[in-house]
Amino acid sequence: METYIFRQKVYRIVDYFVITDLHLGLADYDKEQLEKLEEFLVNNKNIIILGDLTERFPKRELNKKEKKIIDLVLNKKDIIYLKGNHDPNFDKQMLFFFDKKNKILFIHGHQSYFLFFPRSFSDLIKLLNQKHKD
Repeated sequence: METYIFRQKVYRIVDYFVITDLHLGLADYDKEQLEKLEEFLVNNKNIIILGDLTERFPKRELNKKEKKIIDLVLNKKDIIYLKGNHDPNFDKQMLFFFDKKNKILFIHGHQSYFLFFPRSFSDLIKLLNQKHKD
């Protein structure tokens, strides 16, 4: 299932709302779009930001609303934030997220990251090879 809450699609995948490629600092969202995004992040649980929340080299200064959205993503406990190839480094970022119950792997999709994170890659292989326990 997918829906639009602002310019981007939000996908409903099992228990999660998944948003990808926001590119804050590069994409030109208007005030109303950013307010809808902020409202969505505040009022929902089990959100996965599937990479490229921001830009490592933004074309412009982030506005107050964009900074507030980033703060929400980094500080709200029930938001999972996966690193994208455009993102700068933030402490909360994860390389991948594996939902053991539903056997679903979430990853931004740029496999070259695994070349730089061999330990994470081996951890991922271990997770994928584990037998599911209820």
